[in-house]
Amino acid sequence: CEDIPRLGFMIPCIPSNIELLVGFHLSLPMGYIDSAQFFCTTTETIADITNGTWHDMHSQPPQPLETYADTSPPPSDCNCTNGLPTLTMNSELQQLCASLPASTKSDLLCYGDVYMDNFCLLAQGDASIRNSTRRHLFHVIDCVFHPNNSADSVRQEPNSIKKLRRGNTFWMTQKKMLGWLLD
Repeated sequence: CEDIPRLGFMIPCIPSNIELLVGFHLSLPMGYIDSAQFFCTTTETIADITNGTWHDMHSQPPQPLETYADTSPPPSDCNCTNGLPTLTMNSELQQLCASLPASTKSDLLCYGDVYMDNFCLLAQGDASIRNSTRRHLFHVIDCVFHPNNSADSVRQEPNSIKKLRRGNTFWMTQKKMLGWLLD
């Protein structure tokens, strides 16, 4: 019972009501088959907040889990080796983005979606834009799910370190996700 407040989440308010609401799961939110609809509500909220606040993404400080975020996936998980960004692609994108006017840079595409607890981000731009996009999602996850601190001895990190270490957040032009090949 003492962990219930640590899993609190924000509920978006309607424009006519300025009162912020906080929700608390009274059933096990992760890993319990009958709680999927509660968990999906929370992760869909994260996706909605992420998509509604892209303008904030360049002002956010580094997030501690970014150290795991650039882990390359094993080739067996990908089945699409030509989807890995090459150094040539990154340098060409860097040059292209550097030549764009500032007003155009702010309109580059960023989009996120989620199925259960699997987030999928799309980003248009160089490595710094892609990393800012991922960092933004990580910060929104931390805003909705209380991030761990030194007092959290039992609770796992809300953002799956296991998935980060498997290369799930590595930027690719083709990706296998939930059995689907996204290209």
